[in-house]
Amino acid sequence: MFFADRAGLDLVLDDGAHTALHQFFPPNRGEGTSASDFVVINGVNHSPSHQQWEILHIESIRPSINTIRNAIDSIEAASVPAIPPTLSSPALVDGAFTFQAEGTAGSEISVQVSRDGVSWETIQTITLGNEPTTISEPWITGPEPVFYRLLIP
Repeated sequence: MFFADRAGLDLVLDDGAHTALHQFFPPNRGEGTSASDFVVINGVNHSPSHQQWEILHIESIRPSINTIRNAIDSIEAASVPAIPPTLSSPALVDGAFTFQAEGTAGSEISVQVSRDGVSWETIQTITLGNEPTTISEPWITGPEPVFYRLLIP
């Protein structure tokens, strides 16, 4: 299946003012002509196949549709975990704060702690399994609240 169809794209770029065109071709290119210029740029962040904004194809003559299609189809979609990690079942057990971490099996996540909700420190890095993972940390005492979060690095 064509990448633009898989990604739900109807229009990749309409550059009637030639703003993008002039980034790749001389300023007078496209003005008052019927010539076509083609640039294919990867806009997919975290694609395993190409850097974001990498130029995949640039040509001043009309390329075949297969050339354009092959350039676009060479872009691999970024992999995103199907289930965002969640923190649940908080409890104080034998002087330790425990909770459950769940999400997509095989996802690596960082367990972080903060006293102000702004500055975060990673206290563990774990790989999630098929069942919830129990995380246990020594109880932090004091007047300030303690925040925990799960983060995909």
